[in-house]
Amino acid sequence: MPLSTINLQYRLPRRLLQVPYDLMNRLNRNRLLQADGLAAEIDYTDYLVSNDPAGSLDFFYVATK
Repeated sequence: MPLSTINLQYRLPRRLLQVPYDLMNRLNRNRLLQADGLAAEIDYTDYLVSNDPAGSLDFFYVATK
């Protein structure tokens, strides 16, 4: 029975759910790093920094106080 069917994710404490989530997240990241697919080919040079927010997909902002 999946967790969502009986709403177990809302009934269990966060700490108890965090352990399997972190474990599966780490396993998936390691598999992506070892894969020869598209994710293994992504590099920091694939991103373009632009001053045109309207033509950008993501928005990055640096604020100072």
